[in-house]
Amino acid sequence: MKKLLVFGLTGFAVIGIATLANAADLAVGPTYKAPPPVAAPVATWAGLYIGGHIGAGWGDKTLMCAEGCAPLPTGFVDANGTVSGILGGGQIGYNLQLMPQWVAGIEADVSAADVKGNYSCFGVFDQHFGFADQCSSRSNVLGTVVGRVGPTVGQAWIYLLGGAAWTHDHHTNDSVELTTLTVFNYRAEETRWGYTIGAGIEYAFTPNWSAKIQYNFMDFGTHTVSFVDQFSSTVLGQPPSFAEDIKQRIHTVTFGVNYRFSWL
Repeated sequence: MKKLLVFGLTGFAVIGIATLANAADLAVGPTYKAPPPVAAPVATWAGLYIGGHIGAGWGDKTLMCAEGCAPLPTGFVDANGTVSGILGGGQIGYNLQLMPQWVAGIEADVSAADVKGNYSCFGVFDQHFGFADQCSSRSNVLGTVVGRVGPTVGQAWIYLLGGAAWTHDHHTNDSVELTTLTVFNYRAEETRWGYTIGAGIEYAFTPNWSAKIQYNFMDFGTHTVSFVDQFSSTVLGQPPSFAEDIKQRIHTVTFGVNYRFSWL
């Protein structure tokens, strides 16, 4: 009888332990694992875009005798001037996604500009003939047609650029003959082409909108420019016109915003 009681109690104990173990297993739910992180989408740069920009420009201009400067020799440097000012305009371009991390494109822009400066000129000529001269130059339009290429880093595109540049310039030479106080107002106007190189970085802050900052160096070489007196005056054998070889280079830094059309 005692043995049956012992066996019975033991059996109940085993059943109780097993029941508690099963209940513990049921109480512990399945382990939850978070999904793997999703990588940020890489910006797609391909397609047509338009935009606008503002910025600043500065540069230098060198005036050299071309003709009508006797007794000074041809090529004599009459003046070294500097110019600076603001600019703003628009751009249009098209990009190709060469590889996931490389982009190339072509862009044309044009800017209304007020990059100008006043400077002394014809110092040796003035001392010899008794004149006083003041010169100025102003670039009122700047434009470029360039190719851009470079790698992307996340949402940013870092690029180099190069291509053609053009400018429309106004030049003045106000001269006074000190003996007779005769005034000459010489003017010249020209459009010239050169080349540009530079670099920039553009950041896509939405799938369609991006912002950029860009530097350009523009070299317009040396061109012969004819200055004509506005009143066609002739004093002391002075011709109503003369020519100068003008060398000019301009630097610009611009900030721009572009909108890319997603349907292309």
